[in-house]
Amino acid sequence: MAFVRSQAATLTRRLRETRRFIQAVTGPRQVGKTTLVRQVIEAHHLKARFASADEPTLRGRDWIEQQWEAARIEAAESGKSGSVLVLDEIQKIPSWSETVKRLWDEDTHARSPLKIVLLGSAPMLISQGLTESLAGRFELLHLPHWSFTEMQTAFDWGSCGMLVIRRRLRTIWICLEALVWSVVCRSTPGKPSGSGDPVQSCKFSTQR
Repeated sequence: MAFVRSQAATLTRRLRETRRFIQAVTGPRQVGKTTLVRQVIEAHHLKARFASADEPTLRGRDWIEQQWEAARIEAAESGKSGSVLVLDEIQKIPSWSETVKRLWDEDTHARSPLKIVLLGSAPMLISQGLTESLAGRFELLHLPHWSFTEMQTAFDWGSCGMLVIRRRLRTIWICLEALVWSVVCRSTPGKPSGSGDPVQSCKFSTQR
């Protein structure tokens, strides 16, 4: 069974409620934003349309309008339960927030059951768009990097697994130390001091 992060419970509550706010799921790349949304959608059998602005040929406000209109049709066909439109990497589209604001307000006026989820991996661009154009229209759900506890649970790391990881980290640290000393030895000439100093011994050995 796939691991489900704790933020999924929050998103589930929000999507099962009556349409009230745009759901903005933000966080760095590769932390599982899209996976989290898909898990929630699939677990509760919600009708949804996924679209990503990650494709360079689709980055335009017209693209947002096309995806939104298609989702409106699906929401209308679903009756009161409505549907969900998920727009991924939304910050890559110029002036995205103004377009989203206009379409969202149109749906509010028309009492559309369409719910919106925005995903973004550029915190500054997302925050700027949300606060400048969408104030009072969104709820923010931040998805941070995985915690140590989450990784331990997700990958079933027991005591043996942790021991292996610590040993590997120690090996990496030793290799890094050796690399640093190698650089120091090559860059600084020296002679053996007879004191047993490993740095001096290293310096002498590189001069041979």
